[in-house]
Amino acid sequence: MNINTEYIEEYIEEYGDKVKAIIPVHHAGLPADIDEITKFQTSITYP
Repeated sequence: MNINTEYIEEYIEEYGDKVKAIIPVHHAGLPADIDEITKFQTSITYP
């Protein structure tokens, strides 16, 4: 159910401008790897 942090960059490349946001939340009690998503977010720039 949670996004696999290993594939975030691939999703961005594949869907490009269609990606408006990646919101790291806990879904159905499953922990999201928020730290890893935050590291990815700081490594790229979006307008």
